[in-house]
Amino acid sequence: MVVRILLLCAFLIAFHTPGRAAVVSDFNAGLDGWTAIGSGSLSHSAAGGNPLGFARFDDIPGAGGDGFLVAPATFLGNWSTLDGIGVLKWDHIIVSMGDAPDIVNASATIAGPGGGATYFGALHQTSWTTFSAPISSANWSINSGTWNAVLANVTSLQIRIEAVHNDGPTLDVDGIDNVQLVPEPGALILFGVGVIIVFAQQIRRHRAGRIKGRIKGHH
Repeated sequence: MVVRILLLCAFLIAFHTPGRAAVVSDFNAGLDGWTAIGSGSLSHSAAGGNPLGFARFDDIPGAGGDGFLVAPATFLGNWSTLDGIGVLKWDHIIVSMGDAPDIVNASATIAGPGGGATYFGALHQTSWTTFSAPISSANWSINSGTWNAVLANVTSLQIRIEAVHNDGPTLDVDGIDNVQLVPEPGALILFGVGVIIVFAQQIRRHRAGRIKGRIKGHH
């Protein structure tokens, strides 16, 4: 009976911990409210994504600068409940590198009244690559303010979409797909297991105390 109760507690903790619901943009039907800033044009491609549609960014030849995908309101707000258990994920591809390419690292920046922070990932690739930014202060560089203050009210999320520094006459083209802001089930399960262990220890202590009490009573 006790084992069944513990398993039920694990399930409830792992899958029903109060917090922010998962938000996903798969770009299958359109840009899903995302916009872009930088020296290029953002469009929706119905095919060639990972899979199906994706957000496509065409650089302006010789314009220089960088291009970033800007999140809609559904990805903004209070991220505090994701701290330590959430992750920001996205898929990226370099469709065309243009002339004399200089590939840069993946990055994402969050900002708000409490300051700002940036995540830096690995180099972009010419095939679909998934980048994961754990929502944890150890994985982000604080640009201003404090980590807790930034998470309390995220009013801006920008993900680098232009992956190539290219000043040549041929434009470079990049794409992003499957942007996700989600709790990590594994982290929640580990949290649940920790609570279960503490609960089980309390049960053992309680039983041991009752047994000792009975022994003393017999004496």
